[in-house]
Amino acid sequence: MDYKRYNDYELIYMIRENDDFSKSILFKKYYPILVSIANEYYYKYKQYGYDYDDFLQEAYIAFFNSLINFNENKNVLLYSYVVMCVRRKMMSFCKKISKSCKNISYNNYDEFIDILDTKSDVYSRVNNSESEKMLRNVILDLSFIDSAIVELRINGFSYKEISLLLEVPSSTIEYKYRVFRQKYKKLFTDFII
Repeated sequence: MDYKRYNDYELIYMIRENDDFSKSILFKKYYPILVSIANEYYYKYKQYGYDYDDFLQEAYIAFFNSLINFNENKNVLLYSYVVMCVRRKMMSFCKKISKSCKNISYNNYDEFIDILDTKSDVYSRVNNSESEKMLRNVILDLSFIDSAIVELRINGFSYKEISLLLEVPSSTIEYKYRVFRQKYKKLFTDFII
């Protein structure tokens, strides 16, 4: 489906007018992002005994709540708002399920470095929680569109898929992601003793 024909903000307006077709279009457009985020948290927290469907359901709930609560006057991209809401809901869900298991820590984050550059062994010496904090700080310093590109790329989306979702040329996406990786590598090179 060609999502460029549809404006997210017009679809949001139509959803508020109880248009199910607009809701299904936005859901289909954001479905890969919801699945990607649910996968990420499922693999981090699957040891607590919850099914993948539980994580996916939480992502769906957060997505539909974000559509209802989105305020277009705040000058925020719908994509950024949806990702933020879904991630917050997933973190809340994971915190809740991890508290019920007292002997297992819920701070077992995967190494983001391996996602960005699997060939480099320099990064393997950096502590997991430190690397995640550093990655999050770098992403927070980026503009909305740059952070959206990085989030999608980290979650396994191709340049073409990101281009379709964000309506940005794939060459621009490739350039911005390359600049991000260079900044990230330099940060870690300075951090390692």
